[in-house]
Amino acid sequence: MPIDSVLKQELKKWIIAFSNNLVLFLLTFLIVFLAHNAVLSFVGFFTGVKVNLNNFTIPFNSPNSSLSSIIFVFLSGPVTLLSLGIIFYSLFRVAKRKKGILKILFLWGYINSFNMLLAYMVIGLLTDSGFGEITWRLHFSDMMKIMLIFVSMLLIVLIGNSNSKYFYTTTFSRSFTETRRKRVMFIIIALLLPVVIGFGIFTLINYSSNSFYQQAVLISLILLIIPSFRDKQAYTHIRLMRDPTKPGIVWGWVFVLAALVCVYRFLLAFGIVF
Repeated sequence: MPIDSVLKQELKKWIIAFSNNLVLFLLTFLIVFLAHNAVLSFVGFFTGVKVNLNNFTIPFNSPNSSLSSIIFVFLSGPVTLLSLGIIFYSLFRVAKRKKGILKILFLWGYINSFNMLLAYMVIGLLTDSGFGEITWRLHFSDMMKIMLIFVSMLLIVLIGNSNSKYFYTTTFSRSFTETRRKRVMFIIIALLLPVVIGFGIFTLINYSSNSFYQQAVLISLILLIIPSFRDKQAYTHIRLMRDPTKPGIVWGWVFVLAALVCVYRFLLAFGIVF
């Protein structure tokens, strides 16, 4: 086979790996983000607590600001993220020994759910907003808050450390994991770049002023990916499931993502803020 043809095929593989991870990362991130904010809005409406979704605070003109209602509202967010994380993780456990794109979808969903949960807890504790509103109103000591932040950061690192192997198993080509250099390229192209570019796209879609919360999510995701660089030689034998179908861009999921973005922007245009 001519060298040019081999290079084109290799380049095509990398483009497919990057594109699919970008689409599935952004899709699952939007699903988790919208589910969290929708539940928070619904519970806030149900309890009469007005919630500012830009920074997860209670404005002074809130119809209800009782302690029990605020605890109920700001616990609903973490419970939603925890539930989504467990669901995605359970689906990934079923799919991880099978072929197909669903394995990547469930992996990103599981990671986005738990990462958002822990990142929101950290930034909330630091700013006394969101989950931190509960600890502030319950007069948690600074030492207890520091311990909660430390545990959250530790869990982020542990999740990244325990899932670095699974990132490799989501690839459809053994050539991505053959050498140390290709593994580093895979981490950068299929993990790091989709996360950074995906966040850039999400910022354009959302126009959110809630920057410090989203920055915390981005930073924690990067921390979660770092162990994969350390483990670039840890798994010498990675079992990849044979897939008889020809690898390609997941256009079906692209259309699902586009539809979700359109619905979200439509709701924002009518003043329905998530």
